[in-house]
Amino acid sequence: IGVIHEIQNNYDTALVYYKRALEIHLKEGYVVNQLRIAQSYYNIGLAYVRKEEYTKAYEYLQKSLEISTEIKNNFLIAYGYLGLADIAMAQGNLSEAYTLSKKAYNLAKDIGSIEQMKDISKVLSKSASALGNYKEAYEYHVLHKEMNDSLFNENNIEEIVELEYEYKFEKEQREAELLQQKKDAVRTEREQKQKIV
Repeated sequence: IGVIHEIQNNYDTALVYYKRALEIHLKEGYVVNQLRIAQSYYNIGLAYVRKEEYTKAYEYLQKSLEISTEIKNNFLIAYGYLGLADIAMAQGNLSEAYTLSKKAYNLAKDIGSIEQMKDISKVLSKSASALGNYKEAYEYHVLHKEMNDSLFNENNIEEIVELEYEYKFEKEQREAELLQQKKDAVRTEREQKQKIV
C-alpha cells in the first residue's frame, strides 16, 4: 500500500504504511525477516529522499545497507548505494555520488540486473557530467537509453505474446462454441425428424 501512495507522490501516507510494515517485521523476529526489514528501511529511506529530508533518508538507507550487507543481498545493496548516491548528488557531494553509484552499478552488473543498471547508469551519467567527465557521462547516458529501450521492447514483446495467446484462446473458444452449436442444430433436426416419423 505504501508503494501505491509513493507512486502517487503521497510520501507522508507512504511513510505511515512503510513504518507499519517495519514494525510488523521487527515484531516477527529479526533473524527470520532480515530481508523484509532491510526492504522496509530502504522504502522508508527512499520516501524521505523524495521528500528531500536527507538526514532521515540517510539514516534509514544506511540501516538497510547494513542489513543487506549482512545477509549478502546484492540487489538491495545496489539500491542502497543508489539511494545514498541520490542524497550525495542532491547535497552537492558529486564525488561521493559518483563513487556510490559506481559501486551500485558494479553490483547490479554482477547480478545481471538490467533494471538496476538502467536506473544507476542515469545517476552515473549525471554525476560524471557534474564532475566534468563528459565522455564517461555520455557513455552512461547512452547505456541508460539502450537499457531503457531494451526493457521497453522486452515488455512490449511480452505483451504481444500475451495478446497472441489471448487471441488464440478466444478463437479456439469461438470455434468450440460454433461446433457445439452445429452439433446442437443437427441433434435438434434429428429429434424433429424422429417426431415426424
